Amino acid sequence: MKHTMTALTIAASMLATSASAFDPDHLQKLRDTLDCAECDLGRANLSGADLTSANLSGANISGSNLLNAELNAANLASADLAATVLSGANLNDANLNNADLSASNLAGANLRNADLSGATINAANLSGANLSETTLANASISVANLRDADLTGANLQNADLSAANLNGANLSGADLTGADFGAANLSNANLSGADLSDADLTGANLDATNLSGATRCNTVMPDKSVVDTGC
Repeated sequence: MKHTMTALTIAASMLATSASAFDPDHLQKLRDTLDCAECDLGRANLSGADLTSANLSGANISGSNLLNAELNAANLASADLAATVLSGANLNDANLNNADLSASNLAGANLRNADLSGATINAANLSGANLSETTLANASISVANLRDADLTGANLQNADLSAANLNGANLSGADLTGADFGAANLSNANLSGADLSDADLTGANLDATNLSGATRCNTVMPDKSVVDTGC
């Protein structure tokens, strides 16, 4: 069945300029087919677009506006989403494996059950985002803002969360084995029932952090002491 994008229009404001890198033919292809792997959509205005189940694997979407876009079950594996506006976007069940989300704005985005394994999310804004049941294994999220983010039950195995702001974040039941929280701000965060085995919390801020029921086995605490009580 031919797909359509009811919310995507090509307005005059979206025409290519010297500061706009997207390929108009690629944008039309996306509009007509929702299949645009390896396409150049950099700096395109896709605000509010319906990209449900779109194939954008390996595409260049850097600097684009995807505010409140519908990206449910979209394939964005290895896509370049650096400095992209994704605030309020729905990325439920999306494939962001190995995607580059550096300096992107994901505030209030829905990333429930999304696959961000191996993704680069450095300096991104995920404040208030829903990352529950999200896979972030081997992801790099350093210096990111995850204030008040919902990471309930998320898979953060071996994730680099060094210097990330997780103030007030909900990490209850999350798999944090091997994660690097060096110098991260975890004040007021909820880590109840989380697995912190082999995690490194050197220099992290644990002020008012809820660690009730958290598994600590070979866990490096902020003062560099090692806790093995949960082994």
